[in-house]
Amino acid sequence: MKVNILGKPKHMRLRRSRLICLSLACLLVMSSSPAPATQANDQDTREVLNEIARYYRDMSCKEGHLLPTFQAHFWSGATITTIWQPKGHDKPQVLVTPVQDFVLQSPAGPCSQPVFEEKMENAEVKIHNGLAQVWAHYSARFGKLANLDEWSGIDAFTLLKHDSQWKIVSLVFRADSGGPH
Repeated sequence: MKVNILGKPKHMRLRRSRLICLSLACLLVMSSSPAPATQANDQDTREVLNEIARYYRDMSCKEGHLLPTFQAHFWSGATITTIWQPKGHDKPQVLVTPVQDFVLQSPAGPCSQPVFEEKMENAEVKIHNGLAQVWAHYSARFGKLANLDEWSGIDAFTLLKHDSQWKIVSLVFRADSGGPH
């Protein structure tokens, strides 16, 4: 049996070298993240972000009502969901509202005060085969000029592309601090 200067047999040294190489190869494979099977192209990402930017632009009130263009950002049957404590209820509850009802209720909700502003600060987008998820970080202001509530939160959008058009299927929102919860 051949022995190296450290007194270890040669076959033990080879096994150790192979083990180190195998470990390094495994580490390299595990640390590299595989590319998704289908990645969204830049055009889809631009289209989705443009649609969301238009949504925020059109989420404005005029004469106590949401702009007529607001509802056009949603597919028929779309919903807006959050956790809310309605007047007269003891605790908050999940509130799922069809978009057309949200628009009808806007004079008593977002359009009930002189100032209603929500703007996107940044967004995270994930797209696959005509389906998009957008987490938009927003800041909001609501109330009278002398007494404004301000808060931030997340709008989580799901959009579908159909007939070359991206529209919102659902919106779920939560405030981080202040404002409506």
